[in-house]
Amino acid sequence: MTQTIDNLDPVDPTRRRVLQGALSLGLGLAIPRDEGALRTSRRPVETHIHVNQVGFLPGEPKRALVPSTRAIPARFTIVDESAARTVRFSGELKEYAATFMSRFGGDQRHYYADFDGLSRPGKYRVQIADGEISPPFEIGTNMYARLAPLVLRFFDIQRCGMQAHPKRRPCHLDDGIIVGGPRNGQTFDSFGGWHDAGDFLKFVETTSYVTALMLFNYEQMRGSAKPGGPRGSEAALLAQARVGLEWLLRMHPSPDEFYYQVGDESDHESWRMPEEDRVEINPSWKRRQVYFGVGANLAGRCAAAFAMASRHYRGIDPSFAARCLRAAVSVFELGMANQSIVSTNPASFYPEKTWADDMEWGAVELYRAVGDRNYLQKALDFAHMAGPALTETSVYNTHALAHSTLIRQAPVEERDSLLAYLRTDAELIRSRAHNPYGRAPPRQLPERRSSA
Repeated sequence: MTQTIDNLDPVDPTRRRVLQGALSLGLGLAIPRDEGALRTSRRPVETHIHVNQVGFLPGEPKRALVPSTRAIPARFTIVDESAARTVRFSGELKEYAATFMSRFGGDQRHYYADFDGLSRPGKYRVQIADGEISPPFEIGTNMYARLAPLVLRFFDIQRCGMQAHPKRRPCHLDDGIIVGGPRNGQTFDSFGGWHDAGDFLKFVETTSYVTALMLFNYEQMRGSAKPGGPRGSEAALLAQARVGLEWLLRMHPSPDEFYYQVGDESDHESWRMPEEDRVEINPSWKRRQVYFGVGANLAGRCAAAFAMASRHYRGIDPSFAARCLRAAVSVFELGMANQSIVSTNPASFYPEKTWADDMEWGAVELYRAVGDRNYLQKALDFAHMAGPALTETSVYNTHALAHSTLIRQAPVEERDSLLAYLRTDAELIRSRAHNPYGRAPPRQLPERRSSA
C-alpha cells in the first residue's frame, strides 16, 4: 500500500514528524492526545513506501524507506512517473539491521532503498519487487524554492484582523477584555497576528518564536554582502514577519505593559469561521480575554525579534524600525525584571521550561542593533546560564539560534565554550538519528491540547 502525506496514518512516524514540525512553529496542527485510540481505529498497514515528497537535489543523498510487517523481496527500481514506467535505476533493497521500536509504528521491519546515483532531473516513483509503488517524487535543481511561498500562503490563511487572503473577511476586530494588571477589565484592541492551532487563540509564545525565526531566516537568505533591497521570496518573508511584529507591538503597548495571550479554552467549543466571532452574527459572542503578564522567555524572544526588525526594516520603513528598536529595549528590561517563565494559560498548552536562552538571543540582537557592549556581556552571561539545550531547537528551546548568533559577536576567548554547547546538542541529535529514517525524533513530545 502506498502513502502520501494526505493519507498517512496519524500515528505514523513520517506524519508525526510533519505534525511536530508544524507544532514547533505554531502553524496550526494539533496533535491528537489519545494515540492509542487512533492506533486501534485504523486497519494495520502491511507495506508502504516513504519518499521525500518535497523532492531531491541532483547531487544529494536519496533514500526511500519501506516499513513493513512482513518480509519483502530485496530489489527495487526507480521508474518514470509517466505511464511508460521506464526503469531509470535499480538496486538492492536493504533491511535495517538494528532493532528499531518505533514509538508510533510498533515493532516493524524497515527496508531502505538508496539511489544516490540517480541525478537525472525528472519525476519518478519507487517500485519494489512485489509490485508496490510509491507516491511520485521529483529530482531537480530548484526543489526547495517552492517551500517558502507555500508556507507563507498558509500564514495568510491563519491571519487575524484585516485580511490579505481573497477568501477571508476581517475578524476579531473588537477583541478583547484585559485580565490582570493595572487595566484589568478594560477593553483592549488585540486583533492582528495569526490564529494558533485549529482554533482562534493567539499566543506571544508561538508568535514571538515564528516571527523571530522568519527574521533569522531572512538574514540567512539575504547574506551580508548582497546588494540592493529584498526581492521575491525575501520581500514576501519580510512582509509576513511584519504581521507578527505588528501584533507583538500591540501586545506591548507601553514600557511597563505586556500581554501574552488572547482567548482561552472556550475557543475549542465549536468549529466555526473566525468571521463569525462578532455580535452581529452570533449574539452570544463576547470579547475574549487578553492576559496581562510577562516572563523572561517571552521578553527575550520578543526583544530578539524587535531588534532584528530594527535592522532589517531600517532602509524600508525607518519609523517602523525605530519603533521596533524602542520596543526591543523596553521589553528586554521587562525580561531582566521578570526572570521566570510565562508561556500560556494554562501552561500545558505550550509548556516551556527555559528562559536564559531567549534572553541571550534578545541581548545579542540588541548588541547588533545598537553596539552597546553591555548587551554583549549580558548575552554571554545568559549563554553560560543556558548552556546546551540537550534537545532539539523548537518553540521551547532557542539555544542554537542564540548561540550561533552570539558566537559571531563574542570575544575569541568565549567562542570555544559557545561552540562546545552547539556541539553537545549536535552530537545528541546525531546519536538519536540511528534509525531507519536517519532523523532524530523529538526526545519527548510536549503535552499538547487537542483541538475542538
